[in-house]
Amino acid sequence: MAEQTAQNESRTSIEEKPFLTGNLLNTMIFMILGVASLVGIYYVEASLFSPPGTQDTEFTEFSYSQDNVLPGNAVVRFDTEATNDMLVKNDSVFELKSGHVWVNTEADYEDLNILIDKVVLIPKNAIFDLNFDGRKLNISVFMGDVYLGFLEEGVDVDEYLNEYSDVFMASMLVPYGNSAEFQMKKINETLGVLLYSKLTKELKLSFVPSTKFEEQWVIDNESKDNKHLSLIKQNLSSRYLRQGLKSEDSFIGDALLWFEESLTFVPEKKENLIFERLFTYLNDAIYLALDNDKVASNEKLTAFDYYFDNLPESIKNSTRYSDTYSKYLNDLLVFGFNDNLYSVLDELLKKEFLAGRNRDMVLTRYWKNIYDSINSGFVELEANFNVYTGYLDQSLNVKKNDDDYVKFVTFQNQLLDNLILKFSQFYKKGYFVYKSKLEQKYLDLYGEGRVKDEIVQSLISTKINQLKRLRFFFFEEEVSVDDAKAVISRLNTEIFDLLPDEESELAVIELFENQLKDLDVFWAYLEASEYSLSRHYGATHRERYQVFLEDREILTNVEQMLGDVLGEDIGDSETVVEAEEYIKATLLAEAEVSQVEVKDLTDPDQRFVEISAVIGGYPFEAMYDRYYDNLREIYAFDELISERAIKINGLLPILKSKFADFAEIEEGEEETIESYASRVARTYIADQIRSYGFIVELADISVVDETQAVYRVNQIVLDGYERIVVTFDYTDKEVRNLLLAVNDNPIILQGPYTLAQLKDMIMAEDDFSAVIEAEKAALEEISSDDGEIEEVEESEGELGIEPATLSR
Repeated sequence: MAEQTAQNESRTSIEEKPFLTGNLLNTMIFMILGVASLVGIYYVEASLFSPPGTQDTEFTEFSYSQDNVLPGNAVVRFDTEATNDMLVKNDSVFELKSGHVWVNTEADYEDLNILIDKVVLIPKNAIFDLNFDGRKLNISVFMGDVYLGFLEEGVDVDEYLNEYSDVFMASMLVPYGNSAEFQMKKINETLGVLLYSKLTKELKLSFVPSTKFEEQWVIDNESKDNKHLSLIKQNLSSRYLRQGLKSEDSFIGDALLWFEESLTFVPEKKENLIFERLFTYLNDAIYLALDNDKVASNEKLTAFDYYFDNLPESIKNSTRYSDTYSKYLNDLLVFGFNDNLYSVLDELLKKEFLAGRNRDMVLTRYWKNIYDSINSGFVELEANFNVYTGYLDQSLNVKKNDDDYVKFVTFQNQLLDNLILKFSQFYKKGYFVYKSKLEQKYLDLYGEGRVKDEIVQSLISTKINQLKRLRFFFFEEEVSVDDAKAVISRLNTEIFDLLPDEESELAVIELFENQLKDLDVFWAYLEASEYSLSRHYGATHRERYQVFLEDREILTNVEQMLGDVLGEDIGDSETVVEAEEYIKATLLAEAEVSQVEVKDLTDPDQRFVEISAVIGGYPFEAMYDRYYDNLREIYAFDELISERAIKINGLLPILKSKFADFAEIEEGEEETIESYASRVARTYIADQIRSYGFIVELADISVVDETQAVYRVNQIVLDGYERIVVTFDYTDKEVRNLLLAVNDNPIILQGPYTLAQLKDMIMAEDDFSAVIEAEKAALEEISSDDGEIEEVEESEGELGIEPATLSR
């Protein structure tokens, strides 16, 4: 019995064992998962996620003997042989009092201004050389772009200003590969109304000369910059590699992550897990990209995208999220499109742009890819250009209602112009198609009027320069025949379309004849494939072109070329009036030229034409050679300046040199072209007046209208007749608007009179009644002949401000 009982208990124990074992196993699994979940939560919060980012330290003072690394990675170096003085105004504004400085903001992720007197420098991923002696500033840009903002007198800068700031009375772009040089005294209120073409000439914007790149100062700094950038990349890469992977690609790892979210019921806690999971995937994408595992890195980016798309708005709008995201983005901005981390950077830039944050920064970073392509031997140039223009198109749509839209379009147009004029690789039809679209947006910003007319003239001038550069690049073997023909055809068509409707067709022809000598012959060579596409006549285009000129009678002319391009016949009719207007337009297109008058033009085909004009305040007369677009037999102030031919753009320096000893600089007077010309003219007039016996000083003569050469002679006397004080306007050797004070009794006479007649009137010492009666009689005669004198309504002149000057 006892034995049976023992057997039954043993059987019962065996039967219950599976049940107990199963429950125990389930309990153990849940315990393991629970503990793992708690450990996982702790791991995520404590060690799984650690935000990156450089710990910025406060920068308080510059060292003039070693590298200065600013908080955002910008570098400033000083030439130890210069007198350097640079101050820290705050975290983003630095003031250069004097010195020779090298600045590198290529890897900078912070906003930065450099204040120099009344000029604010705004670099964009730029490397540039600054030289400032307290009076004269020279800047040369070797990478990126630098915007210059010009301040009115007394305006201080104590916070960061971008290129669109309304604080500036004007602003100008100094793009990649360009330099600007000017005296600080040129920064005055007149800049606010200068047209862009004149602003760039006034501040001497030009390409950086090739000799500049050979200077030891430039070579040494570029070497240091390369080491600095490499060091930043190495430090960032090492930091991410040390952190290792922070998520598991396994069933257990996924289960743990699922349990973490499923067992977390507090909303704030759950959002925190999602937030940290998001950046865990981003961190791992960076690690795997550095480990050259692109497939795995892209998988992590896909997971990052998934969590990003499902982020609650409360997280997306939090400061913690934006700060963490910015730290990752700032880290990766230093990597170029050829680096293994660029795919991650590209993803972050896309998200930043779509979220509407820092769109200008994103666009600038994609623009940097184009510069990087150029510096890398034009690798991936077209691809990077297409990516950039895709973002640019979106930016143009977004900015349409912004106050800075006009400035934005203007700057973008200038950036593309710079690349086309500098690099032959852009002479392909596709680039010009996009440029044309951008120019149309530019023109659409303005209604009909003087401003738009000036813009059109500027665009035409730029296109003519592009044609000249194309011909240069072609003979350097850098542009193919097919590309050259396609671009010439497009540019010619665009120039023709930009000309006003009332322009005669002959004006188009003469435009090409005057501005593009031999373009018609060049076009004929491109069309003659037996020469341009065959090495039988030489190894290079220069050699083949020379044979082409020698072997063939060139029948192609400008009319035929335009007919080929435009698909229509170009007439050759022209009247004297049309020819006269074209001469005026050609001369007025030159800088500082005004008041052009054409004299004795009797035949529309007449080669030599007598003209008069004013250049930089100097009135002159000359014979204009229409065939070669130059001047000869030039007179100024009744003195022969030159009998031989001189290009009009070379006349102003000659006039200034010619009259260098004509008048000494007055104390405190600015030494500008305008003030100098005015002083020369006033001195000349004073000498003329003195020759008739009047007592006059330079201070007695002032400028009324420089373009019309009208001067006011104020309160002078004839020697020996001091009781009669005269004031009058003097122009074209005539006295007008004459005011005589005879024993303090005023008498007003209209004139005109010669200086000799004025002298005779004063020497007569009468009450001038006869002169007064003569003027009255003359006025009555005019009234009786013409009937009522018509009232002339003066329309307020429109003040034309070229938008590229960006005046407020």
